[in-house]
Amino acid sequence: MRRWKGFITLLLILGLASGGQALATDEAAVMRWFDLLSQRWLLSEELAAYQYRHALDPPVMLQPLRAPLIAYAHYIRLDTSFALKFLLAERAVDQHLQQRWLRHWQQEGFAFDTEDFLDAPALCQKQERLEREMLQQLVKLQLAFASPPEKARFAGLLREQVMVPRLTAQDRDHFLNALFFAV
Repeated sequence: MRRWKGFITLLLILGLASGGQALATDEAAVMRWFDLLSQRWLLSEELAAYQYRHALDPPVMLQPLRAPLIAYAHYIRLDTSFALKFLLAERAVDQHLQQRWLRHWQQEGFAFDTEDFLDAPALCQKQERLEREMLQQLVKLQLAFASPPEKARFAGLLREQVMVPRLTAQDRDHFLNALFFAV
């Protein structure tokens, strides 16, 4: 209930900020994209736990960036250079999060039951599913991401909506810069 109130308040604020005009961006797609991004970065803890339990050193990505994801982006008519930029930026944040989890467990100890986390194939499937869904949402949002006012709005929403343990403001800024402002 509380989440809905916050969402409705956000929509009202955005509506007032736009002078009462209807927003051109699909707000359901925006909120779904932020939700998927949060889920993806929450998966970083499970990826790090797998690496920690299996003593993988240095930490490695379980699911390398694969050509099929870029081919999928092309298939769904998402600009492939934008898709690649997004996936690289999203995975760079993922790597920072995993490294922070690993450092935390090295200092504090690992206090999870081995059944608390998925195995490698299930983690890879979940990661790919989330990334494919994010790419689907980006199809609806890619034109909005090209607009400077929308970029600023998305940056503000990212800072407000995506709350993940061990995610820093610097991570968010690097992600935004890579996604929106890299040439």
